[in-house]
Amino acid sequence: WEKAMPDYAAALAFNSKHALACFHQGLGFAVKNNPDKAISDFTKSLEIDPMHADIYYNRGLAYAKKNSLDEAILDFSQTLKLNAKRDDAYIQRGLCYFGKDELNKAIADYTRALEIQPKHLEAFMNRGLTNTKKGDLNQAIDDFTKTLEINPKLDDAYFQRGLVQVKNEETDKAIENFTKVSKINERVWTGIGCQPPNLYKNTAACPGVT
Repeated sequence: WEKAMPDYAAALAFNSKHALACFHQGLGFAVKNNPDKAISDFTKSLEIDPMHADIYYNRGLAYAKKNSLDEAILDFSQTLKLNAKRDDAYIQRGLCYFGKDELNKAIADYTRALEIQPKHLEAFMNRGLTNTKKGDLNQAIDDFTKTLEINPKLDDAYFQRGLVQVKNEETDKAIENFTKVSKINERVWTGIGCQPPNLYKNTAACPGVT
């Protein structure tokens, strides 16, 4: 992007109504972690080409980066009006709803993404996290299990399933999951301040496992 940015600027200097150059310059600013300039370019691009789903989607990502969740939701919703098969837009809108603590809406969006792409790992994982926060523990376990059917080496899915099983008083199953985590990535245990799975016989020994 660094090398391409001057070309986009030159194209816009020659023709300020060049929607594609404006869009790609916005993508460049997004990559450079400058969401404000990205949003400005995406907005200018939409003034020229208001029916471009990708521009709404990327402006939504930029708004989400700024934690402007309501604006992001509007853009992801517009993306879906233009292209109802965008599973990525459902995922991103679901993340925004999760951030606003609108858990049922988040779950609905992850479920829609799964209707489009039945083996969408991110949708199952995020729906599991949302169901955990909602307190629907059995559904959360099912979502993490389906995540692991797609990627059986995803340590975080074992870890999250184990945490839910602790809450669900399924201690033996939780220990099995934590053991799998330790085999895949022992560094995880450093992050929660305890040693691998023997301490989970007394789950109170590990902060964050309640």
